[in-house]
Parts: sequence; C-alpha cells; structure tokens
Amino acid sequence: PATVFEFTAVPETGNKERAATINYLKNIINLRLYVILAALCVFISFFAFSQFFSNRKEKSQLMYALSLLFISVYFYDIGAEHGILSYLIQRAVARCCLPISLGYILFFIMNYIGKNLSKRVIAAKYLLDALFIILYMSLVNNTAASETVFLVALLPIMYVMIYGIVAIIRAQIRHEKDI
Repeated sequence: PATVFEFTAVPETGNKERAATINYLKNIINLRLYVILAALCVFISFFAFSQFFSNRKEKSQLMYALSLLFISVYFYDIGAEHGILSYLIQRAVARCCLPISLGYILFFIMNYIGKNLSKRVIAAKYLLDALFIILYMSLVNNTAASETVFLVALLPIMYVMIYGIVAIIRAQIRHEKDI
C-alpha cells in the first residue's frame, strides 16, 4: 500500500501519467480547501450576526459578519468546480466581494479599537464598492480588462491590510485590552 509520503513525493522523471495524476489530485484537494474555507466563513458569520442581534451596540460584530459573508463568496468562487451563476458573472460577483469584504474589515478594526468611523471613510468605502461593482459588471465579457480592474482593486485592499497591522500593533503597544 502507498503511504502519504509516496503519494506526495515528486514523481520520477519520465512518468508523465503519474505526475499528471498527482497534480490533478493536489489541485482537487486545494480547491476543496477553498470551499471548506468558504463554508467556515459563512458559519462564523452567522455566529457574528447572532452576537450582533443579541447586542445591537456591538457594531464590530456586524462588520465582522458582513466581511466574512462577502469573503466566503470569493473563496467559494476560487474552489468551486461548478458555479451557481454563469462563469463570467460569478467571477465578476466574486471579485466584487473581495474589496467589499476588506472594507468591512476596515470598519471592524476601526470600530473594535475605538476609532469613530468618519463620514469620509464610510463614503469612500461605499463609493469604491460601487465603482468596482460597476466596472466588473460592465467589463464582464472582457477578461483582460477585468484582470486590470482586479489588480487596481488590490490597492485599497493592501491599504486595509497595512492599516489593520499598524492599528493592532499600536493597540498592543498601548496595552489595550481585548486586542
């Protein structure tokens, strides 16, 4: 019987069929992980929604739940073998969900560390969301242009990630509780 180490070992040179089989199986496993991750995000988002509905003053729970819900759509698109919508439309919807999700993560971090959400930050998030939705949906049949929009959409995502890291480090330096 084959062991895990034999199964995952790099195939011998010249055995193209075995190499193709191993590559195929690894790809299936990787895709399944994204679907599982999407399911976990949905489950955790329901928990965060329930936390919010039990105490509506906990706005950070609502932001966290919305972020997880949107990112789960993106993860599902990466890992699903068959889409729910047509391929191009599902791809556009999923790619819209990534910046939307990270915008809610920004709101979550700001709310959680006690920063007030300014009207400018809220307006910027929703304007960027609307802009990316319009761009993705209008370019749904133009794959090259959609890829360019996706790359541009990564810029605000990187900003949110850097902001989150800096905010958490600052909170740790100030010895704030619950961070």
